[in-house]
Amino acid sequence: MTMYFLPSTGGFRESTIHTIPSDAVEITSEEHRALLDAQSQGCSIQPGPDGRPVAVEPPAPSSEQLAASIRAERDRRLAAVVWLRDRHRDELELGLATTLDIVRYSALMTYIQALRDLPEQAGFPWTGPEDAACPWPGEPA
Repeated sequence: MTMYFLPSTGGFRESTIHTIPSDAVEITSEEHRALLDAQSQGCSIQPGPDGRPVAVEPPAPSSEQLAASIRAERDRRLAAVVWLRDRHRDELELGLATTLDIVRYSALMTYIQALRDLPEQAGFPWTGPEDAACPWPGEPA
């Protein structure tokens, strides 16, 4: 079995199955396997200057993309706790005993505000939400 890379389409063809176009470049089965492994790790397969296939790392995310990912994670964390703030406020308006005492409510509000202020912190957007330098506030107990 002989494997070919097609620079015009970025695809592969096997000689025993396909008709091989004139722009095809013969590659070894080891090269083919290595390219597919790289592709499964996020690389794209593109023709190099000589037409032979090369695995290309994806570009680093832009600052705008990093900022959007931080904000999305921040919004997810906010959504996970605002129900508790809303319940506390509803209980107060209805004159009911509150689920949270004043200390826990204050801690919750401090946490919510810290999440809102995150984009104003030095270093924003870091290298994304998983960056250890990103100062995610600890969720209150």
